[in-house]
Amino acid sequence: PGIYRQVYSPYQVYMDYLLSKRNELTNFGELVSVIGVKYILLTKEVDYKNYFFLFNQSDLELAIETENFYVFKNKAFKGLIFSVNGIAYANNWDELINISKTKDITKRLYIIGSRKEEGNEIYKRLEYEKLSPVKYVIKEKPLKYIIFTEEYSKDWELNGKKPLKAYGIVDAYAVESSSLPMEITYERFYKICLLPYIISFTIFLGCMFLLLRNFTKK
Repeated sequence: PGIYRQVYSPYQVYMDYLLSKRNELTNFGELVSVIGVKYILLTKEVDYKNYFFLFNQSDLELAIETENFYVFKNKAFKGLIFSVNGIAYANNWDELINISKTKDITKRLYIIGSRKEEGNEIYKRLEYEKLSPVKYVIKEKPLKYIIFTEEYSKDWELNGKKPLKAYGIVDAYAVESSSLPMEITYERFYKICLLPYIISFTIFLGCMFLLLRNFTKK
């Protein structure tokens, strides 16, 4: 009792913040598009009417309604990986929300901080291939910055380059070379996690071999 949640990931903290401002928002779709939200599912349970603010958003449309849930389509969705030509700054999420009321924050890379903005408001959705949960290949020439809507981690690298923290939540990269293909890779998996996985899998195969051999003998 009294514990609101057990996991405090960047996504969850950001969503909690937006929901605390729900009655002030009319562009919720734009604000969640920076974390890769394409659809919103609202189940008709308990306090679901507290989330009817979703019907008042200019960038959400009701796609499906059934006996048990509503599905909203996010018209502001820019893709899981997209590119922009400019960078701007906001001191905190309050300021970011205020900026979003007059500007589309998905058309620039916004960093939490205070510096001079650069570039113009242009975005481009990028063609990419997800080779695995830890590797994405970008197949299209990007603009000056790439925004990758995975939760921010320094281990997500673009061709060996560490990420910036976009919107205070997700990964972004300054493009220094536009040569293709570009790879976004979760380097921690290859440096730390892969070897234990191989050892575990090898032990598992060994155990299965011993079990099958004993079963065959019996």
